Amino acid sequence: MPASDAPPQDPPQDGLIAQGWKLFEGVQSLLRIHLQLLALEARRAAWGLVAIAAFSAAIGLLLALTFLGLTAALVLWLMEEGLRPSLSMLLSSLLNLGGVMLFVTAIQREARALTFPASRDSLRRRKKPAPPTL
Repeated sequence: MPASDAPPQDPPQDGLIAQGWKLFEGVQSLLRIHLQLLALEARRAAWGLVAIAAFSAAIGLLLALTFLGLTAALVLWLMEEGLRPSLSMLLSSLLNLGGVMLFVTAIQREARALTFPASRDSLRRRKKPAPPTL
């Protein structure tokens, strides 16, 4: 007979042992309830993260479309002001390239912090003997 088919043990009826058994069952029940609550909250948090990722993707798509619309409006405005279409597109592309360069510079600046410069400097300083203090 497998262990899962075994009949549950009846709790002892003696005073102290019965109270200990009831305490054990209470703690076990409380632990089970807390674990079920934790599992439910983890499931809800996972679905929440999925929703946040989907909403973020939608926002990114809408922002990209808005940027394309603004770029097209800029090109049309430049053409209305008398610039040739090719020159309008070139100016718009150069403006985009300038924005790209700003973001590349910002990424490079942030990437330097990923190398833990303060920790590395701290470790380098420890290798040198400390100067005597008075």
